[in-house]
Amino acid sequence: MRVEFVMDEAYLREFHGEMVATRLPRWRLHARVAWGSVATSSGLLAWALGSNRADVFGLALFVGMVGGGMLWRLHRRRERWLIHQRRLPTFGARVAMEVGDGELVQTSDRTSDVLAIRRGELLESPRGWFVTYDTVHLGTEPTDDTVSTSRTSAYLPAAGFDGGATRDAFVEALDLDFAVKRL
Repeated sequence: MRVEFVMDEAYLREFHGEMVATRLPRWRLHARVAWGSVATSSGLLAWALGSNRADVFGLALFVGMVGGGMLWRLHRRRERWLIHQRRLPTFGARVAMEVGDGELVQTSDRTSDVLAIRRGELLESPRGWFVTYDTVHLGTEPTDDTVSTSRTSAYLPAAGFDGGATRDAFVEALDLDFAVKRL
């Protein structure tokens, strides 16, 4: 089973949207509160104009500014994340992940390195999968003994899978060594 995708603008926007939909509950809460504030402000503004009350008009402006500010902040955070991702050397790379022998093998057209992911966590999202795994970074010099680890997430869009691949087949191929969270 194989999944291929290009890490371009459309991929990053889908990645962020799915990340918000499945992994960032506070982001969703802030968005709901912001849109609720804007809707409440609109209702208060209509009431203030209909009843000619200055105090309700002031409240409507305040609530609208709070909601608009929250929406602007969420938008800016998303845009900053996208700008950061565009600056990475992997932007525009064609990535292929092959499932075999209970592991994911990642290759890219930007590097000759092959990344074998043997264990981690799979999280199903409405339009794909998130794979979260630990990577080990060794020192680059022969005399450098430093070792560091980092937690990495990759988004595998369902549209990138082979034609015959199903969600259940993907889970069964990796189920032994991966913690799986389904919708």
